[in-house]
Amino acid sequence: MPALVILRLDYAKSLHLLGASSIMVPLFLLPALFSAAALAETKGKVTPYQITVDENAHDNAPVVPANFFGFGFESAFLADFGQNFSSNLVQSIGDRMKEKIVIRIGGTSGDKVQVDLTKNIKAKPLHGENPHSHKTTFVLGSQYFDAFKYFPDALFTIQAPIFPHKSKEVNGKSWLERSADYIGPAVKQLQGNGKGEGRLLAIALGNEPNFYDYDLKEYLTRAKQVEDAIVKALGLKGNDARIFQVGEIPNEQIETGRRIKHDYGLQKVVAQDHNPKYMRYAAQHYYQVSAKKGEKLDLQTTLMNHNAVKKSFGPIDGTIRKMKSDVDYVISEAGSSIGTPDVAYSSGFGTALWAIDFHLYAMTRGVKRISNTMRAEAAHAFWVPIDTSTKDKPSVIPDAITSAIPGATPSPGAGGSSDSSNSASENDPIAKNKVGVRGIFAAAPFITDFVGASGKVQELNIPQSPATFSAYALYDEGAAGHLKRVALINLAEWNPDMPRDRGTAKVTLNFKDAFKGSNQVGIQPATYKLLECENGAAGRGYDFNHDPRDNTTWGGQQWTKTLDDGVGHFRRDNKEERHDLTIEDDGTATVELKDSEAMIVFFQ
Repeated sequence: MPALVILRLDYAKSLHLLGASSIMVPLFLLPALFSAAALAETKGKVTPYQITVDENAHDNAPVVPANFFGFGFESAFLADFGQNFSSNLVQSIGDRMKEKIVIRIGGTSGDKVQVDLTKNIKAKPLHGENPHSHKTTFVLGSQYFDAFKYFPDALFTIQAPIFPHKSKEVNGKSWLERSADYIGPAVKQLQGNGKGEGRLLAIALGNEPNFYDYDLKEYLTRAKQVEDAIVKALGLKGNDARIFQVGEIPNEQIETGRRIKHDYGLQKVVAQDHNPKYMRYAAQHYYQVSAKKGEKLDLQTTLMNHNAVKKSFGPIDGTIRKMKSDVDYVISEAGSSIGTPDVAYSSGFGTALWAIDFHLYAMTRGVKRISNTMRAEAAHAFWVPIDTSTKDKPSVIPDAITSAIPGATPSPGAGGSSDSSNSASENDPIAKNKVGVRGIFAAAPFITDFVGASGKVQELNIPQSPATFSAYALYDEGAAGHLKRVALINLAEWNPDMPRDRGTAKVTLNFKDAFKGSNQVGIQPATYKLLECENGAAGRGYDFNHDPRDNTTWGGQQWTKTLDDGVGHFRRDNKEERHDLTIEDDGTATVELKDSEAMIVFFQ
């Protein structure tokens, strides 16, 4: 028998297996040791969570309205979204809601637009500047206002332009007349006689006035002029005159990359408003991250992180607490990031999970609506309606011929292999410009399904307050406040490029006495739906490279430009995928949720 060969290994320089400074290992065991080390390094981690779910809502749990979730389009770029593709996407979300979806039209460009109805155009840069930039001054023609017709079942908030410069005239015309030039045809499209029968929900007074060239006093003076002019022109009286949305102030803590010209926030605007009888909403803007050009940001620590969301939301809590009781606080412009981060970071599937956590957390803080405002070139957009690599805006936006896919089994995203790469290169300039649905879009149906017909919302306590997992419960709004839905969000980042298998959260939901004993009166059947993507947080959506692994799925449903023109389709047998959840006799239920996935548990 050959002698046993002993090999001395230095821990600090080689294996890193044990805590000792050196170890003695038989040579013939080395392959097994290396294999075990590799397996330990790549095996997906199972993380246990114990979450107690109250039977009824707390007394102070805020009520979330059915139209909490909304979209928004930057003012000058509304016409880019006036097409069947965008209409279908909005309709697919609006159809899930118990109240009409709200679309916000506003933004930086909205204060500078000039309207010329004699021009048979949609929107054109006044001086030939970048046709996709929010900093450009646009001339809007008669075709621009036709875009409202593509969203017949939506309510709108529109922005009354308040010129941001000290000059009170623009090319020989007063800024107030310029403002009326926009509001007039917009109201005509939306409101008819202007007395509540139409689709106009609110009128915002300018946009981010703390970047204007003048102070708060001058802004409020101009805002009062706009209010008085609109109330008079529309003949509004009594409660009908409460149609204005004030503030539109950026969250100054988040806007770290921008220079705040004047030190005032939303609370100061509300407190000093000259016409409180006209004020219906107080609006603030929110971006989770402010990025510099070319800056590489870590998804796990900045977006897919519940603690980061709570920290960024801190200053807003104080504003909401001080808000007048009859004035609803809304976030009228929201996005994952501002600046120039790449698309994979700003609007991929990982960001969809951030969006869910952010929206649901905002519900628990008393926010009444969030508008996810976008333009085609914005990296945080939920979808891209036109190719922004072109220099000129098209006068007519073509809709691609799409395929009908009833009962497709399976369709993209249902699994299987693909010859294409996992995702487009982060340096690929096409990724930012390509027409299609982005990975973040799947957050929209998830959020609206969680809200349903409205209810009381509260965050569920998780021991040790993990940064990468969050949970929320929604209860009936009535006095009984019975449990209706539970949302679970696994924010642990995973993508195929990581050197480990996908981890799993093993969640034990403890319903205490609510569901103990399967024969007790009141036991409720429970089901759940999954929000998933085979490529995890890296999923950009099927339209980017037609890779099924990049497709995002909510309860078996997917949305693409390529396959359904934004209508949405089910990947298997043309039906929703819903799974039964067993509640044990001890009142607990166990579910498993992969890293970078989310689910909603529904109770009948």
